[in-house]
Amino acid sequence: MKKLFLFAGLLAVAAALGVERPWIVGHRGGRHEFDDNACGAFRQSIAYGITSFETDIRSTKDGELVIMHDGDVSRTTTGQGKVAEMTLAEFKALKLKASGEAPPSLADLVEIFAGRAPFRVEFEMKEWKPLSIEEYCDKLYKTASAKMMKGTYIFTSFKHDLVRTMRKVHPEAKTALIIGRVLDDQAIEDAIALGASGIAPLLKTGGGKDKDGKPRPVARTTKEMVAKAHSKGLAISVWMVNDGATYKEARAVDADTCTSDMPITILAASRVFDAKAADPTLNTALFPVPRLQTDSYNWFARHRRILAERPNLKPEIIFIGDSITHFWAGRDSIGDSSDPKTLPSWKEAFGAYKTLNLGYGWDRTSNVFYRLADGEMDGMDPKAVVIHIGGNNLTTTSNWQGNAPEEVVEAIAKLVETVHGKAPKAEILVMSVFPFGKKPGDWHRPKLRILNPLLAERMKAYPYVKYLDVHDKFLDENGVYRPELSRGDNVHPSVEGYKIWAAALLPEFKRIFGRF
Repeated sequence: MKKLFLFAGLLAVAAALGVERPWIVGHRGGRHEFDDNACGAFRQSIAYGITSFETDIRSTKDGELVIMHDGDVSRTTTGQGKVAEMTLAEFKALKLKASGEAPPSLADLVEIFAGRAPFRVEFEMKEWKPLSIEEYCDKLYKTASAKMMKGTYIFTSFKHDLVRTMRKVHPEAKTALIIGRVLDDQAIEDAIALGASGIAPLLKTGGGKDKDGKPRPVARTTKEMVAKAHSKGLAISVWMVNDGATYKEARAVDADTCTSDMPITILAASRVFDAKAADPTLNTALFPVPRLQTDSYNWFARHRRILAERPNLKPEIIFIGDSITHFWAGRDSIGDSSDPKTLPSWKEAFGAYKTLNLGYGWDRTSNVFYRLADGEMDGMDPKAVVIHIGGNNLTTTSNWQGNAPEEVVEAIAKLVETVHGKAPKAEILVMSVFPFGKKPGDWHRPKLRILNPLLAERMKAYPYVKYLDVHDKFLDENGVYRPELSRGDNVHPSVEGYKIWAAALLPEFKRIFGRF
């Protein structure tokens, strides 16, 4: 469980804080981070520090219990048809689309958590037929309780009949009522009448605009209603919590748990928030955390693929960075779909070298520290490493409080030392951070006027580093990002923009390797 220890520093700070937090529940194993309801999703989420999960239970034609959210298998598997019309053997012959795993039976999933604490699983009761409702509840309870430790499982449902029947068949069972609205008095009354131990309401509803462009009213589960439920002995698990700001809302209402499609991302964001709250002077840019933002690719899949292919990779040059590096050609370099516009310029520039692109869209220095600590460069002996990172550190999102330029420079310096420790023979080429914004006063442009000179000065301390500044080459005489050098967002280079970067690197590679 190496990944668990990568969070150790943040955990220590959070523990010192003494903050009561809602426990983060991985919805279907973390369906926006891994394959929906796959055993691999649960195992990988555990490796990243998630200890609470939610999953869905259905019955097959021959009365076996299986894990599947939808009644029809076509969305998540390569097959067609309804779960209730398949035998267990037919169900297990399917393949999940993302991972290629067979969809799990209840027994498969329970085996992951057998005899293990402090794990906790919410089994959402979906459809019992063709079993009777009593047979379904009895089989579910006995399968879970036979191997899982007491207190590590709870049975939940939107359907009152299922919650009621589970308590009737097994009075000792802990149950919770799920509702598709915010917490209210009726839900509390219903849960008490059903003998439930808790309620799972929406954290909030509404927001955005209706079809006529008018704002939709927002309803929220309130701290007062949660306190009222608590006074009745009911635990509250809010859903759906998919960003750091919403997690803070769940904490503010004193929810006991919160369900997320992206539990690892929320866990990482919450730990950074807690650490910063404990000590506002801490530089969060130095903390190793996995993905913090969603993007057009799967961060976890990319990281796993690189780790899997690492033993066969013998790169001469490694590129480390964010989307500016990644989308030059990084997706192609590890077997993902290539970028048809910029890939040719990558191959034209670096086709003579064995390269490895370790750029990840939306990454900050914290994510790079995590990836390197988890082994992305282990066992490699490159002659050159190119680093371009730091722009995203300046960006505040719902999962991250932007860093000051000085903090980013400190983190890049630490990253240089980390890379040198892993590849002591390599020369490290550190790039200035490219422009973020069209005009001199836009977005991060003022901060970069502070950051890049500080970075240039700091890099002088390292004899194995050469600093390359191409920032101004993307700008016209008025300091405006030249439109032909950007993809249109005044951040990511176009093909012509990447040629500017390549022109700065190729003479250095010739010097290092003695060839183009």
